[in-house]
Amino acid sequence: MSDLNQVTLTGRLGRDPENRAAGAGTIWKFSVGVAESKKDGNEWVNETKWVEVEAWGDKRTGAPPCEARKGSAVFVSGKLDPQSWEDRVTKEKKYKTVVKASVIRTLEQPSRGDNRERAHHPEQGRPGNADRRTASGPQGSNGPPAGWDDIPDF
Repeated sequence: MSDLNQVTLTGRLGRDPENRAAGAGTIWKFSVGVAESKKDGNEWVNETKWVEVEAWGDKRTGAPPCEARKGSAVFVSGKLDPQSWEDRVTKEKKYKTVVKASVIRTLEQPSRGDNRERAHHPEQGRPGNADRRTASGPQGSNGPPAGWDDIPDF
């Protein structure tokens, strides 16, 4: 059996995407809140788990990986990337895991007159990966199955 590093999330952006220059490209960072329900005694309790996401911007313009803003519903697919560093003050080793997104899709219906494609494949924006897509599904990408654009707000 071979290992697989793949994660798929649907949730809402916790903040507007923020960018920083990285070599020949732009990296966008944002958080996605994923709702989770669990039973506490006889009652169901809703909790939000926050996941950090990083994605490459458009390779020519550095534009963000999607048109989503804080509160927007999104689909994110990518790989887990465990990171570690030493705290400058305490010298303690710190850890976090982020999702390196390869597909980001807004799940909200486009506003009237907005017929632009809402999916973005951040790997296209990474230097040296021009227009690279893996044909693994009916859409010819690693994106969600056909029809996900039609999901109403949740």
